[in-house]
Amino acid sequence: MNPQYQAKLDACKLCFDLLDADIYQLVSRYDGEYFPDSKINKGELFRNIMINGSYTAAQETYMESMCGGLTRFRDRRTGVEYATDLVIGWISEDGLLDYFLNTGQTAVLSGDDRYREFLNPRKISTQADIELSSARGKRKLEYMNDWTNTWKKRNHLDLRENKYLRLVDEKAIFLGISPLSQEALVIDIGNEKTKTNWVRIDSHWPYGGKPAWQLKNPKALMMPIDESFKKIVDILMLPG
Repeated sequence: MNPQYQAKLDACKLCFDLLDADIYQLVSRYDGEYFPDSKINKGELFRNIMINGSYTAAQETYMESMCGGLTRFRDRRTGVEYATDLVIGWISEDGLLDYFLNTGQTAVLSGDDRYREFLNPRKISTQADIELSSARGKRKLEYMNDWTNTWKKRNHLDLRENKYLRLVDEKAIFLGISPLSQEALVIDIGNEKTKTNWVRIDSHWPYGGKPAWQLKNPKALMMPIDESFKKIVDILMLPG
């Protein structure tokens, strides 16, 4: 695995420490599962990536075969790199899920990838990752990583228009984590006041000229990662 991805994994492990999550336990949950029509065991693949920072030749071939054709989604990444990012995201979501369950919330995975499969383009959606429930009701949580510290360095955060409008419609909570700097931001998109912080871009070149919404000055919202988790719990307690 190249140094860039090893740095991602090292940063993830620091995040897992803040969540008090056992990475070995998280990946072992998948030991009895296989990807469809293959001999690739999910637990073995997840363990190799998350703990060993590697994969076998068979695992590499499988990931490239499943994700190499997803040019719209993987950008400049290879199929293996895109698949690796998916696995890192899945296990991170599992760690977040456990954190909220351990703090007394009711939490379930709600995205189309909750079964941890490499989906074809027709099945990839913009659904929020986690659904949280409290005495105040249910809220969707959208989780995103910033692996290049763009939000802080360039001081803007971009979302595809379909994702942003869906988050507004669902009154979702947005959790953005910059693992390399160990910082995060939390935005209560269901709160009317937050809508004034977003600006529509009619044609955004990073998204192939499609519309986007941009959050200005996200740097002012950054906080230590552990504080961001507590903020989400506080938002759940607010009157609906």
